[in-house]
Amino acid sequence: MTKSFNSLSAAAVQALAQHEPRIKSEPSRIKAAVCMVLREGTNGTEILLMQRAHHADDPWSGQMAFPGGKIEESDAGPKEAAMRETLEEVGIELSDSQFVGRLNDLYGFKLEDVYVAHIASFVFWLDEHVPVIANYEVADTVWLPLSWLNDADNYMLYEPERVEIPPMPAVRINMELHQVLWGLTLRIVVHFLDIIEHPMSVIEPSIRQRIQRLEENEK
Repeated sequence: MTKSFNSLSAAAVQALAQHEPRIKSEPSRIKAAVCMVLREGTNGTEILLMQRAHHADDPWSGQMAFPGGKIEESDAGPKEAAMRETLEEVGIELSDSQFVGRLNDLYGFKLEDVYVAHIASFVFWLDEHVPVIANYEVADTVWLPLSWLNDADNYMLYEPERVEIPPMPAVRINMELHQVLWGLTLRIVVHFLDIIEHPMSVIEPSIRQRIQRLEENEK
């Protein structure tokens, strides 16, 4: 695929469907599942992102994320949890017929030698536009074109206020609304783009290697 890539091809969809995800089982404080919801928009394929509502006691307050949340005992599995949370948070009812594939599980950072979060990610495709109805957990939603992700003008190094870590790769969405795509959510996007053979070329090789080492340390 070329830098002018905008839309998901049939080959890309097939690559997602055939991907054999790495399922992980390391101890973690939270086991969660998210949905990457895709659709075809006026500017090519778009990914649904939501901005979490602002709460002082929420470590992920105001951050950009995929619809999803904690896996409950009543859920049949992580995919069902992600689908349930997507319906609750953004009002989109997903079905198995819209399911494309599962991505590798990822972990958040470690706190006292235990991972803060274990995230399972599932890709769904919408054949038609449906309304987004956000609940109280969501401050805003954005349909972000894939083309936005590999535009050098949108790329930045981000230093989060709440966490003392080196500057992280990020994609600016709307700086007036403090909408920046970074952290675990960006790692999921990077992994997704690698599967469909359209890697984020705007990320410097040294930083990409740092992300790769994170994945290797989680194996």
